Amino acid sequence: MKGFVAPLHQAVRLQGDLNFPGTMKGNGKEGQKGDESNIPNPLVVLRRAACVHLKENDVTADILDPRGTEALMKWAAGALGGDEKLLTRTNARRKRALSALRGQGTHVVRLSAEVEWRLGVGLGARENVHEFGLTLHGTYGVPMIPGSSVKGMTAALAREQGADPRLMEAVFGSPRPATEASEAGGGTSSDSEPEGAASQGGVCFLDALPTRPATIVRDVLTPHVQPYYASTQSDPEEEDPSAESQPVAPGEHHNPIPVEFLTVSKTAFGIDLIGRDPALLKQAADWCATACEDLGVGGKTGAGYGYLRAGTLPPPEASQPYHS
Repeated sequence: MKGFVAPLHQAVRLQGDLNFPGTMKGNGKEGQKGDESNIPNPLVVLRRAACVHLKENDVTADILDPRGTEALMKWAAGALGGDEKLLTRTNARRKRALSALRGQGTHVVRLSAEVEWRLGVGLGARENVHEFGLTLHGTYGVPMIPGSSVKGMTAALAREQGADPRLMEAVFGSPRPATEASEAGGGTSSDSEPEGAASQGGVCFLDALPTRPATIVRDVLTPHVQPYYASTQSDPEEEDPSAESQPVAPGEHHNPIPVEFLTVSKTAFGIDLIGRDPALLKQAADWCATACEDLGVGGKTGAGYGYLRAGTLPPPEASQPYHS
């Protein structure tokens, strides 16, 4: 028997071609029409699902079904774009939170970033057994751009423009410890801070959430000389010194092996920046808007992925602090 195993308290078994059901319910049971309480979080399913060969009444098999990736990809392309009602409520909740922050004296800048073509964030986070990834919000299960990615993209643009290091430190905080910063291609710690110390920046970059449902695209990368890349990218520290391992020469005789991955298209993301200093906030927003269009975010930007058209949105009205 073939089956779909997921963390839903019991196995969800599928027959035939392993197509996923249109709506998956918790505990493997059908819920009432319109009932959203039992729908599993797409992030949990994406990370923890496995299509395996099962024996009768046995969910402990460890043999992946060869069509499992296809089944999970097919489900992901139709299920991960986000529900319109959920996104409307999510963005309304974010707007209320920003209004409350403004009411407490925090300044807010909002940007709208439209995906120009396709966006690949989290491609390397292969956190499921079928080894493909996509960054989803932990609570809502919708595609997102982590605030750390937005901040990194913005800092890279500022560095490329030759911004004053003191201004960059005021916006982003002090750099990472010297060893990590050098590995990432960045600078070293400032002279005023002990090596490895960090200081908080004046601008906070929130996770960017989609403003409308996205289209999830199944994309394909086809390495033509995979044995060569595999033999030249191994970690020297993990190699067996007694083994006679020589890099495989590249050649057209190697079989190309298509590798599928997921990208996000046809949506826009709301990028929210908050801080106490309006001048620093404006500078960060200008850098961020330029970085969206010039540098892009996520993976494969050299191939045209990850570029965004950014525009400014009006900040929400400040709400009065609540007093009990």
